[in-house]
Amino acid sequence: MKPQIYTSLQYLLQRIKEVLPEFVEIEGLEAVDPSVVTICDKDSLAPLLELHPLLKTFVLSNTPSFQEGEELLALGAKGYANTYIHETHLMQALSVIESGNIWLYPEFMQHLITKIQPKEPKDDRLELLTEREKEIAQLVAKGMTNKEMASELSITERTVKNHLSHIFEKLQVTDRLSLALMVNA
Repeated sequence: MKPQIYTSLQYLLQRIKEVLPEFVEIEGLEAVDPSVVTICDKDSLAPLLELHPLLKTFVLSNTPSFQEGEELLALGAKGYANTYIHETHLMQALSVIESGNIWLYPEFMQHLITKIQPKEPKDDRLELLTEREKEIAQLVAKGMTNKEMASELSITERTVKNHLSHIFEKLQVTDRLSLALMVNA
């Protein structure tokens, strides 16, 4: 099935049609197919999710902010970005959301991670990690980027990415936010 667009932002419609001509625009809330990713503006999210609570929605805003993004995620959005999102990020976001995960710009993800209040780790799965992996997981929970971790630990960014892949696999998490939540649980 093709992803759908439900929005009132004319620029967004034009942009998406240029980048992804296979998308179909829908006319009414009832016409939304909950099995596909639906792109909408921030004003459309609440009515869409009221009719289709399991809908995979990607919200695009002309003036995105951390506060607005947090509010939209709390309502059930699966992704949030600027209306002027680059084609590469748009494609990546749709793929991530379609697979059932949440997509955010890395800066927004870092913002959310830094808001988590650190606590003592309580999740037993953290014991599956090596000492170095635990160290990296703690740094992720502090909101550090791969580059910052590499510098802090005197290793390469590629090594950090390798450790993160192993951590995600061992803990069965798919992103940095989930890891930070687990570490700080």
